[in-house]
Amino acid sequence: MENRNFEQARELHQLGRLQEAFNEYQQILTLNPDHEGATFGQGLIFLQSNRFSEAIQMFEHANKLNPNNSEYIMTLGIAYSNLNDLERAELYFSKAIEISPNNLEARKNLGILFLNTSRPERAIPEFLKINKKIKNNPSTFLLLGIAYSLNSKHKEAIKYLRRSIQLSPNDLEAKMELANAYQAASLFDKSESEYLDIKALDENNLQLLYNLAKLKAKMGNVDEAIQLYRNVIALDENNIGALNNLGNLIYLEDDIEEAFMCLNKAITLSDNKSRFLYNLARKQAEFGYWDEAEENFKKIFHLDPTFGWAISNYADLLRNTARIEEAITFYQKLENLDENDLDAPLLYSNYIANLNYINEDNEEIYRKSKNWEARIKLAEPPNKTVFKNDKTPNRPLKIGYVSADFKQHSNSWFFLPLLENHDKKNVISYCFSDTNHPDDITERIKQHCNHWHSITGYDNLNAYELIKNEKIDILVDLAGHLAGNRLTLFNYKPAPIQLTWLGYPNTTGLSAIDYRITDVLTDPKGEADLYYSEKLYRLPNGFLCYNPLSTAPEVCDAPCLTSSRITFGSFNNLAKVTKSTIELWAKCILNVPKSKLILKAKSLSNPSTTERIIKSFNEYGVDRERVELIPTSKSIEE
Repeated sequence: MENRNFEQARELHQLGRLQEAFNEYQQILTLNPDHEGATFGQGLIFLQSNRFSEAIQMFEHANKLNPNNSEYIMTLGIAYSNLNDLERAELYFSKAIEISPNNLEARKNLGILFLNTSRPERAIPEFLKINKKIKNNPSTFLLLGIAYSLNSKHKEAIKYLRRSIQLSPNDLEAKMELANAYQAASLFDKSESEYLDIKALDENNLQLLYNLAKLKAKMGNVDEAIQLYRNVIALDENNIGALNNLGNLIYLEDDIEEAFMCLNKAITLSDNKSRFLYNLARKQAEFGYWDEAEENFKKIFHLDPTFGWAISNYADLLRNTARIEEAITFYQKLENLDENDLDAPLLYSNYIANLNYINEDNEEIYRKSKNWEARIKLAEPPNKTVFKNDKTPNRPLKIGYVSADFKQHSNSWFFLPLLENHDKKNVISYCFSDTNHPDDITERIKQHCNHWHSITGYDNLNAYELIKNEKIDILVDLAGHLAGNRLTLFNYKPAPIQLTWLGYPNTTGLSAIDYRITDVLTDPKGEADLYYSEKLYRLPNGFLCYNPLSTAPEVCDAPCLTSSRITFGSFNNLAKVTKSTIELWAKCILNVPKSKLILKAKSLSNPSTTERIIKSFNEYGVDRERVELIPTSKSIEE
């Protein structure tokens, strides 16, 4: 009778008639509290009904009745996992496998737990063991693909995800994971193709639109990314990620209110106030809302005084508003960031770059640059590069240039003359561009180089593989420690000869860079050689050549010939306008009767900055009328 009732209860359970099955199990347990099958069955119904604590009680009783039943122990793991007690869940999954190594469901659950606790390297062996037992299972291939992706082994991830899709062509999750893996591997065209395939099947898939927007931003297609994020927000107005990313990407003055609205809404919706407040402050500074940005940075420091990016960007704000000495005190805090912080090397590099504005002690900058190198040595590539460059004598050299400034930027007016005048018989030129917001200058550079590669969105390892596979002979850094630099990529040594030129006035501190191209005026022989990690290669007639804008007017007579007044001018970053600079300029003005000075800079749109500059000149005896301050104009020609 008991067995017949139990079989009836199991049948009801399998049919999904849970309440009836539960009642049948209960009748059995009323007569026999130690009925193993009814105890476990009732526990399963509790589990299916999300009553996890009650499920655990039943599974523990079943386990006492049969301590070596791997399934009972595994379901305890599932119940604890649902209660987010992952430590106990792991213990029970492991014990279930120990008792029965062929319990593949326990292995699968343990592997998924490892994925959810950021241990993909431990999940992979579990899924591989399942794959050995069950051949050609698409869900196992999917899990392996996800695990390898999370472990940054993108080639393996792509292999398994493609096999999963071959067996289950309409699995949108597998297609999405494959598109994501292609994106992580910097195979952007393939990633886009997969996303578009998903879009054809599910046009309003939020995750698809979001991931495609991220891809477009990485590819430098900022306008397309912006529109896609707008589409996400139209479908889900409280999507924090889309609000934040849209606010960060907007770059046109006409859309600034939309950017601020998105970022403010993200702050309201998020628990991580400091991270989103930082994005708002950074965007405010970018568009010249200096006072508002400064107020928000101070709020961030109240929430998180060690937030490295906020410290660095607040220091940048102080620098740009003519407070470089004060900025340096904030930059110095970046020296004390946790060395395990992945952003620490980049932030410390920014500190080194800014030391050049006020520190004339090259020995100190050299020492800090070498200290920076010691930090990034932790991120060297897995294997030392074996170069397979063509050794044919007298062949054309492959010369590669790496820059984030292949656009309307001062560096371009010095780089283009070199690129345009390369001897095509002796040089094959490559440009590796990390440029956001490409423009007409970008197109002009493209026309004059033999090979163009965008590495926007590439991590160092993928960029390293690209450059190494092109078998570049000489790789040239154009940024040093300035914004947008890829010095950590040069640390991987993707080319046999590496040098730095043009953008930065000091040593990189990087042993992997062999030479610095300079001249005797910039780096006089003797002491200068002591404080460079690179060998200085001095060109005899100057290390750079300027090519003016094609729209620049003809050179005319000096205005002083008709006005009888000398006008000094500096259209420059205010970081360079230090106290000692102002003191020197003040002497010039005071010693040249009727002379005046014109300063032009973006942050001179800010009243407190202009007052600060005027006050500094007043302290050296220069009246306000003799200093004219102009903010940035709308066009270069102006």
